[in-house]
Formats: sequence, C-alpha cells, structure tokens
Amino acid sequence: MKNRIFCGILGLLMALLNFDLLADMQAQVMSIPHAISAENIYKVTIVEIDGGAVEPARNYLLATGERTIKVRIMLKVEWSPILPGATDSVREKEIVLNLEAKTSYQIGAKLDINAAIESQLDGSYWEPILYRKFSD
Repeated sequence: MKNRIFCGILGLLMALLNFDLLADMQAQVMSIPHAISAENIYKVTIVEIDGGAVEPARNYLLATGERTIKVRIMLKVEWSPILPGATDSVREKEIVLNLEAKTSYQIGAKLDINAAIESQLDGSYWEPILYRKFSD
C-alpha cells in the first residue's frame, strides 16, 4: 500500500515537473484585449496556426520557433456596412512570428481608416501586426 501511495506521489511530482518544463518552452499568442481606436488598431480572431484550424480560445500556448498565425479582423460596427460581401481572403491574413519561451504576443489589426473603396474590396486597407510582446 505504501508503495502505491509513494508511486502515485512520485508520478504526480513528475507530471508537475514536466508541466513546468513544457511551460518553459512555450509562448502565448492572443489578440489584443480591446480595440485601440486612437491608433486605428482593432482586435483579431485567431483562426489557424501553422495551417491548422483552431478552436476559439482567449489565448494559445505554442511551442517556440517560427509560427504562422492566420487572423480574421474584427471590424467595428461602423466599418461593417462598408464591406458587404467581403470574402474571407479580404478579412483574413497571416502574420509570421518567431516565438520565444516564456513570452506573450498580442496581435492586432492596423487599419487605414481613409482607405479607398478599392483597398477595402481587395483587403489592402489592413494588416495584422504584432502589437505587444512581453515576458511572462
């Protein structure tokens, strides 16, 4: 009986240590928490990571290294009517980040609010940006 308890405790400790080791090799990626209207920067939704679709989440823990993140712009209400029938290719773009361990990355969408209608239709009115990078 004592052996089983000892093995259970040892297994739990090893799992916790492995979790800490994994956390040391991971980074967090997320959207900015809210729009920064004064800078024309808006929220995004992360839709793919390295070509694979992801479930909606507040943030994503990822292994370090180069990652390709596909985001969808989250437009303010007043912008939505300007883009009727816009396709995903206009609303979704990729950003490549080189992730470092124990670091968080906030992604946003930088808009040209004075963009011509052509730019709105072809999607060149916005770009995904790394808004903020900070160590955990």
